[in-house]
Amino acid sequence: MDQSAIFSFIQNPDASFELIEHFPFPIEVYSSNGSSVHNNRAMAAWLGSEASISKSRAYNILTDPIANNQAGLGLAIQRAFSGECVAASACLPQAALQKLSIFASGTKDILFIPIWGDMPSPEFVACVFIIDGYYAAGNETAKAKRIIEDNWREPFDLKELADELCINAGYLGTMFLRAYGISMQCYHDTIKVSHIKDKLKDFELTITEAFDICGADIREGYAEVFEQITGQTPREYRDSL
Repeated sequence: MDQSAIFSFIQNPDASFELIEHFPFPIEVYSSNGSSVHNNRAMAAWLGSEASISKSRAYNILTDPIANNQAGLGLAIQRAFSGECVAASACLPQAALQKLSIFASGTKDILFIPIWGDMPSPEFVACVFIIDGYYAAGNETAKAKRIIEDNWREPFDLKELADELCINAGYLGTMFLRAYGISMQCYHDTIKVSHIKDKLKDFELTITEAFDICGADIREGYAEVFEQITGQTPREYRDSL
């Protein structure tokens, strides 16, 4: 990774915040007193929006014993708040880098970047999380989408799908939602319901048979899923044909 591109951050708070929002990396921004003041979209997607809001309201990196002590980031944090661009990997021995996962799961490195205003010291510090496999997420979500499309008859199992792709299930689900605007379960259900609708057009099939052919058990509540997606019960849909 070319860290120089990140280290050449524009030294203007307003412009920096706008740029940070569009970065593909998860980024958290701290004020000069260490309080979290902003998570960009990638950070919110990584944490989950509710967790992101909760963390932002209460978190202070300067007083966090996990970040400063257990994860060994104290020196890097001090240097960043003193005005220096610094990577955690430059302050920790190679063997200690695995401790970064204590602070943030899956993190390979963390870049601390001061953002200057009119004061002689940094007005903010941006914390950029370099996550293991983050760049592969786009490919993995596309693969997940194809797997769902090819296996729509089968029950959806997020853990099984994530294991097949060798990626964390929660992370895959979050990135899929961010990429396609729909959860993986809902996407699977939408495809299955589309096929059920096609089978319901065959009046030689009973409604139950149409569901069974598509791997959906109407007796186990899938009629409710059908209604949630189409706005009609299976009977109402068939009668409207």
